[in-house]
Amino acid sequence: MSKTNLCSLLTSNNIFNDIDSLPSNIPLEEVQEFLNIKSWSHSKTFKNNYKTLRTDTYSRYNSVDYWCMRSTSIDNVDEKTFREKFVLNLNGYEYKGNEYMITDEGADYRVLQEQKYIHTIVNTEVLKKEVRSNNAVIQFKNTYKLKPSILSMRKFYQWVYIAKPVKMDNSEISYVLTLRSKPDGSEKIKCYYVSVEMLKYNSDEQRLEWCMATTSDAGGNLPKFLQKWGIDKAIVEDVPSFLQYINY
Repeated sequence: MSKTNLCSLLTSNNIFNDIDSLPSNIPLEEVQEFLNIKSWSHSKTFKNNYKTLRTDTYSRYNSVDYWCMRSTSIDNVDEKTFREKFVLNLNGYEYKGNEYMITDEGADYRVLQEQKYIHTIVNTEVLKKEVRSNNAVIQFKNTYKLKPSILSMRKFYQWVYIAKPVKMDNSEISYVLTLRSKPDGSEKIKCYYVSVEMLKYNSDEQRLEWCMATTSDAGGNLPKFLQKWGIDKAIVEDVPSFLQYINY
């Protein structure tokens, strides 16, 4: 699959069986268009959820899926901090010799770091990983202990598509897509998690925009309306948790 409409690619019904079924290239323009807040409805504003930060949440439907997005702007981020703290941990590419690079060995760095600041993840198992010319793809299984406590452990089988960061004028942009992977046949609870995450950094203003949009289903007997009710708060909590992890 060489190129796919992003909205179709993100449909929760899509389950990708292997690396070759994933697109070789997803245009940045499509990612930016998908995350454009003008096509979303504003939900809530979380003020001072970390220091003086403000995080806004938005919602929309993509096909039949309910999506929730958070958007946070962070000021006074110098280039070194942006590249060595934010990009490395959230994207996985290292900045070396004026260029972003990723190795076969370290391709799963971003996936393995998540457990250190997303505390509902209790285990991560990397199944496959491959570095391609302009992106890396990793297949993995995350085991979550979700809230409320009545939920049992959930195992989410996922692909992460990590695009190589690009420089555009005075900005640097990187993005990561999480897509559904085929689960083990023994899994009884069918659950999924799909997301789009983007970092956009303005070097002149030292301003970072961090957006993440997701649709998910924990499966089991938990009604979807209850899951929708708590998703805003859940994804916003990841912001201070990550910033504390990188000591920002």
